Amino acid sequence: YFSRDGTQADNGELLNISVLSTTTVEALLHKAREAAGVGSKGKLLFQMRPLPDLNQNMETSGITAEPQALHLLLSRRLRPPEVASRAASVAAEISTAMELAAAEAASRPPRQKWRPEEETPESLS
Repeated sequence: YFSRDGTQADNGELLNISVLSTTTVEALLHKAREAAGVGSKGKLLFQMRPLPDLNQNMETSGITAEPQALHLLLSRRLRPPEVASRAASVAAEISTAMELAAAEAASRPPRQKWRPEEETPESLS
């Protein structure tokens, strides 16, 4: 689930859809939307790029070689409540970890630059 405000995208659920390699990308998109229950919303991405031709079959577009690279991209306002609550808990966990890291970094002494020892006349002989 994406938003246009630049914040991290939320992950939804993993959907398993059985289709033939001769299935068109458009038919796959309809099946994915139906499985996600979002009606006619969402774009199908392959390797994080929109598929240019929905009339190609899956084999021609390269999807059969790497099916795990398919993603159904939806707006955040369409995400289910459980995805929103999971995203909020992950954000809170990250915030807590960042606060702990900042406190730990503040308690450490400042870094000192390493300087090589100067050569003395005794060390040269």
